[in-house]
Amino acid sequence: MFEFLVILVIAVIALAVLSTLRGNNDKHTEGGKPKTKPMTDALAQNYAARPSLFVNPPESELFQILVRMLPPGAHVMSKTRLEDIIGVKPHIKGQDARPLRSRIKSRHVDFLVINTLGQPLFAIELDGKSHTKATRTADELKDRLFAAASLHLYRIKTNENFHTRIAKILSDLNLA
Repeated sequence: MFEFLVILVIAVIALAVLSTLRGNNDKHTEGGKPKTKPMTDALAQNYAARPSLFVNPPESELFQILVRMLPPGAHVMSKTRLEDIIGVKPHIKGQDARPLRSRIKSRHVDFLVINTLGQPLFAIELDGKSHTKATRTADELKDRLFAAASLHLYRIKTNENFHTRIAKILSDLNLA
């Protein structure tokens, strides 16, 4: 009888592990979509509008220059999630897609320039003093993703002349 109980416990644990690995027991999703917990007025009181999307003066300055220099039909977006620009290839599904999606879902680019159809024309990362050896891996991830997706990602240093650099980018892409 003891052996039977041991085998039964092992079988139950194995089924639980398999179910979790397959995503059938995911407490954070319903039908593959994220669960949304109800929001009460009391809980909502813990949130506030941020003063600006821009975390520093160079980001604000570059945004203003982009707005002025972009041709008609081109629009600048700020802090766009990578997952909204680049996705896991459609043939990769389920359990195989999850770790790939996880690598990009909490990351963004500083600026994304799109056309009127919402198609990316190019993206910009503004690299300031915080871009050091410690951020190199994250920078390389973005560089490789954009290259793999055949999308243009430009890195601009905060000490560069923004007007000159944007003019060059627009000229190179025949958008001037």
